[in-house]
Amino acid sequence: MVYVNADAVKWNPLYCYTWKKAASVEWPGEKMTETKTIGGKTWYYKEVSIDNATELVNVIFNNGKNKPQTVDITGLTSTAYFEIETSKEGKNYKVKDVTAEYNK
Repeated sequence: MVYVNADAVKWNPLYCYTWKKAASVEWPGEKMTETKTIGGKTWYYKEVSIDNATELVNVIFNNGKNKPQTVDITGLTSTAYFEIETSKEGKNYKVKDVTAEYNK
């Protein structure tokens, strides 16, 4: 499962593009509609299938086709939590990995 909080950038709609060794879905990915409130924040989440212990999943969160997107988030192997920041790396928004804070 991958969770993302987009409060800082206020992206709506929010999409999740995932891939493993090759692209899994077409850009901009799947629209994220499921939410949970955790720690007083709204978190969008998406089930990401990891077929075995050595498989790595990669993610980009975005605001839609030809819209802002995050940096590539690579090498996920289990549930992760990210906050999209307002700062950028090049043209893409940075993310903060807050998994240790929320995955308890």
